[in-house]
Amino acid sequence: MTPKELLLLQLKAIHDTDGWFVSFQTAVKDLTEEDASKISMDETNSIREIINHLIYYNEKHLNRFKQMEDKDHPLQTIKETFHNNENHSWDAALLKIDSLYSEWESVVKESIHLHDWEETIAHIAMHNAYHIGQIVHIRKQFHLWNDGRGIN
Repeated sequence: MTPKELLLLQLKAIHDTDGWFVSFQTAVKDLTEEDASKISMDETNSIREIINHLIYYNEKHLNRFKQMEDKDHPLQTIKETFHNNENHSWDAALLKIDSLYSEWESVVKESIHLHDWEETIAHIAMHNAYHIGQIVHIRKQFHLWNDGRGIN
């Protein structure tokens, strides 16, 4: 398996292909904005906030990969990445992250200059997988998870 094939496998796993862990699409399936906004403790993030964070980092690194200028992100702390800085509605946020995942897959598939980015993209995939696990954990905590979707 080539590095490109491995990265594509990881990107599909976080996006929409369930395997060793559930994909993002499965993790958020049938989740309402109200449920996604629930917080168990003051120091934890809601699912909605985690999705904001994933949008921020995926978009930032995707723009860098495509050699595009970063959007003006005047954020001072990591904590700020969990805020809805672009005022996305719940549905728009889900569409945005889905679009970013699809675009990652597309640019990696078409790329001929992956070598300098292989490690970064692998870390991006692991970062997303970590937060997808958090989403499932939060859903379980609030009894919003159907074990039939995986991850009992």
